[in-house]
Amino acid sequence: MKVAPTPRLATLERLLDTERSLLETLLFKLTQAKLVLASGDMRFVSASLQEVEMAMDDIREAESARADAVRSLADELGRHPSEITLEFLSDHAPEPTRARFRTLRYQFLDLTREIERASTENQRLAAAGMDAIKGTLSMLYDVTEEVGTYDRLGRRTSSSQNPTRLDRPL
Repeated sequence: MKVAPTPRLATLERLLDTERSLLETLLFKLTQAKLVLASGDMRFVSASLQEVEMAMDDIREAESARADAVRSLADELGRHPSEITLEFLSDHAPEPTRARFRTLRYQFLDLTREIERASTENQRLAAAGMDAIKGTLSMLYDVTEEVGTYDRLGRRTSSSQNPTRLDRPL
């Protein structure tokens, strides 16, 4: 089945290109966040993560617009929206649009892999940063689990304040 060139097909192509661009922006923001996390300078972590979240919000909006365009094109073609995939379009769209959909398909696959790798690395760096913070805090404060004490009747009581290492001689 060959898909005829239509305004809906052109709209979908444009929306997919915008979404690809937004994914590249997300990858850039994730790379920035990775650099911030790797630097150990925690002042900028929140701002960096906020930028990642804003990029994700833009992608969610683009995905919604794309879903609407896919539904419209599916209606026009008499197909179910789940059938209108990049693989389908790269096999059935008219040239040169077919080649463009094929390129977009490979770009989406590559970007998805890169985003997954960057996210995994950011999670690893964030966990290492949290471990470092916990280590620093444990040097300053006694963060061992509270074991409590017992009163004269043998009932367990808890202390309301953990001692800190700051008020102990070094």
